[in-house]
Amino acid sequence: MIQGLLGIISLIYLFLSAQVCVFYMVLSFVLCRYTLGERLYLQMAKFWQESYLVQLVFCLEGCVNIKLRVTGTKPVSEPALVLANHQTHDWVVMYSMAIRTGTLGLVRTVIKKVISYVPGFGWGMWMCYWPFVSRNYNKDVAVLKNLFAAYKRHTLPVQLWLYAEGTRLTPSKLKDSQEYAKSKGYPVWNHVMLPKHRGFTMACDSLKGVVSIIHELTLSYEGWGKPPGLWDIVTTNRSKPHVMHVHMKRTPLEDVPADEEGKKQWLMDCFARKEALLEEYAKNGKFPGPDMTPDFSVGSCLPHLMGWMVATVCTFYAWWYALTTFVL
Repeated sequence: MIQGLLGIISLIYLFLSAQVCVFYMVLSFVLCRYTLGERLYLQMAKFWQESYLVQLVFCLEGCVNIKLRVTGTKPVSEPALVLANHQTHDWVVMYSMAIRTGTLGLVRTVIKKVISYVPGFGWGMWMCYWPFVSRNYNKDVAVLKNLFAAYKRHTLPVQLWLYAEGTRLTPSKLKDSQEYAKSKGYPVWNHVMLPKHRGFTMACDSLKGVVSIIHELTLSYEGWGKPPGLWDIVTTNRSKPHVMHVHMKRTPLEDVPADEEGKKQWLMDCFARKEALLEEYAKNGKFPGPDMTPDFSVGSCLPHLMGWMVATVCTFYAWWYALTTFVL
């Protein structure tokens, strides 16, 4: 009962705080993008994205008590193409990783176009130049190429998350992927689905000059019994350990073959490595290797937290003033 009430309060807070962020991003977009220039506007959008996401991570890790454990390579602050398996609302992992390397403002995810219509969250992503796709490759490839060209044109460093499986893993989708793999003579996996190579190939070619490293991330979740949905996350029981496990491997982009067939095989090998890691996790309850999780500096987050608090207070005061003056 209490966890459910806290979950409802958390969702309301996340929604309202997103509206605050979008309010200031709209002001920046209208006043600055076409007057002071697109590059300066993108720097302002980066600040607002960082400010919103900082308090979001503080809420999840501090209030909800969700922890992060990283093995393999220690995360570093750098632009990258991030390849991860897709189990659930993996944005929680994404932001917890980014806050530790100071890259919250660089995070972008190739995401479904329908999200761009969601008030607050979707509008903010659109104004921060997140890449939206409609699952129609012929349409999406032109949109993504133009967007990646904008990253390069404005020297905007990004950490672009690409979920090459194309959708979240569910038992029915995994079964469909296994049956397709059998029919085509591909490996049959139990923890990941067959990746789609065309988006990966296009990203590798279009992001040259923007990123030079690929981050291979393998994700798993401890404490929920299954990969947690949004409701599971906001109603997490603080008395039990809940850990997001990440195994990281860095690969120079130049090590990926130049031809399309070579890229396809490299991506298959990448997901074969993820399958092996997840099989080991299923047996041992953790990924191999020592804990490499970096701490995040509260001091580096304070400017964003203070800015966010001032913006929130000013916005809610303005709403209250307008309500009492012009409506009541």
